[in-house]
Amino acid sequence: MYSVSGSSKSGSFYCENKMTTAIASLSAMNEIQTIAQHVETKTNYLMSLKDGIENMPIVHQIEILRILHSKNTQINENKNGVFVNISKLNNDTLTQLYDYMKYVINQEKQLNEVEEQKQSLTKEFFDK
Repeated sequence: MYSVSGSSKSGSFYCENKMTTAIASLSAMNEIQTIAQHVETKTNYLMSLKDGIENMPIVHQIEILRILHSKNTQINENKNGVFVNISKLNNDTLTQLYDYMKYVINQEKQLNEVEEQKQSLTKEFFDK
């Protein structure tokens, strides 16, 4: 245990300063790790969003563009397609895009379930 004596010439005061510096350094390292984890999480989120949009049918991609256009997002277009820097989108826009993707996925699930029920009923009552 280290204690502070009134004199700065004391070895214990010097040791306590080193401890304080070491604790501050560890705290800074923990903060850096937390920031790095946050950046990695956001990067993964943005990559998932990008992949989801790219894999959507063109009809839904057009709706995504409408959402982005309504938010005054910079959209770049050339012969290869339309490009948006999603890393510059604000959280409100990202949330709206995510919600739309969730809506589309849920709609597709429901449509598939209804189609399966329809096929099941067709087999049961009409394919005899």
